[in-house]
Amino acid sequence: MIVPDTTLELGQWNKQGCPFYGEGVSYKQRFDIADSKGRHFVQLSDWQGSAAKVIVNGKDAGYVWHSPWRCEITGQIKKGKNEIEVVVIGTLKNTLGLHHGKPSLGRVSPWDFREVPPKGPPAGSKYHTIGYGLFEPFGLVRSL
Repeated sequence: MIVPDTTLELGQWNKQGCPFYGEGVSYKQRFDIADSKGRHFVQLSDWQGSAAKVIVNGKDAGYVWHSPWRCEITGQIKKGKNEIEVVVIGTLKNTLGLHHGKPSLGRVSPWDFREVPPKGPPAGSKYHTIGYGLFEPFGLVRSL
């Protein structure tokens, strides 16, 4: 089905018309910083992806890929207005499959494609995809 472009919102991309998308989606927020002293971190609390790229005021700041799910941006933050962008990156699982059966996450091999359902591939709505995305706004945390 071909439909007009829409803007993705917070939530799972596969539930917003992008079930096979595995690249990256950008989420931007603006912060007005009264005092830039101390250490500053972008904190992700509820998200799903392989990694998240953090960009502060148009410059790369780092990546989030493990607990405690944050990226230090002390060197990039400034007093006043700041634009922070988090790009959540999926994987090729949604793009390439395996989409039927009971696929294990984290590993796909050519052998996984040997068997197909007896009645043929399931309807697209029954495909197994991962709900990548940012589920609530990211935070800016300051520690002294």
